[in-house]
Amino acid sequence: MSDIKNPVLKKVLMCKPNHFRVDYQINPWMKPGTADSQVALKQWQNLVQKYEENGILVEIIEQDENQPDMVFAADQGLIIPAKYTKNKHSKILLSNFKYPQRQGETKFFLKWFVLKGYEMEFVPGNISFEGGGEILPWNGKYFIGEGFRNSSQAFKYIQETFGLEFISLELISDRFYHLDTCMFILDTDTCFYYPKAFSEKSQELIQKLFKNPIKFSDEEVGGFAANSAIHGKIVFVQKNNPTFNQKLEDLGYKAVEVDISEFIKAGGGIHCLTFELERV
Repeated sequence: MSDIKNPVLKKVLMCKPNHFRVDYQINPWMKPGTADSQVALKQWQNLVQKYEENGILVEIIEQDENQPDMVFAADQGLIIPAKYTKNKHSKILLSNFKYPQRQGETKFFLKWFVLKGYEMEFVPGNISFEGGGEILPWNGKYFIGEGFRNSSQAFKYIQETFGLEFISLELISDRFYHLDTCMFILDTDTCFYYPKAFSEKSQELIQKLFKNPIKFSDEEVGGFAANSAIHGKIVFVQKNNPTFNQKLEDLGYKAVEVDISEFIKAGGGIHCLTFELERV
């Protein structure tokens, strides 16, 4: 078990799913017409409650009725830490969604961030970039997924503009279109990943960089284990994933189960619903 200190979540942004539904299909998980909006709202409220019970401050943005995927707040951008900005204030780099079905979400999050006093940055219009769904922080660097939703120029632009260091991983299965559907970083030493989602070169890189790389089973990744959220020694996990929970406990972590099954019908899980505003 790693003894590396795990940063805790201090503040997150979540979008209240008053109008959640699955109207279209832009990933293989999506099942149009199957989601129950009332059940989804109760599941979301339960996740918020679990966060708050564990000391996480939850900020809330209201969902626009014409933006059914707006609930997946993690995809909306990336926090640029203060040490990487010229004025030493953290900024938000706003996403630039690939599919037109999601592009309408951006203006609502932009308005919210600006009203809250955040400084904003933007990628050039020809570069698609989908924020926290594709970027996982690790050891002062960032893993970034490439192959489906992010432009190949995305990490290069961010790296050159802000000085963040990226490690690119190639995604090869459209079922795992975002990095947070197939990789979960527990700490500096340990990650879980699903080999079939990555090119051979990327698999080798993961195995090289982590002292303890653990492979997800088909059942675990199908149950959205990779889309968990970590908070110190606590991991918020999708309900009914017992083998993943046991592995976490064996490594000294506590698994807190939350049922977000309605959101899985749109291809999103706990991590997708959570925009991390601050870790300490």
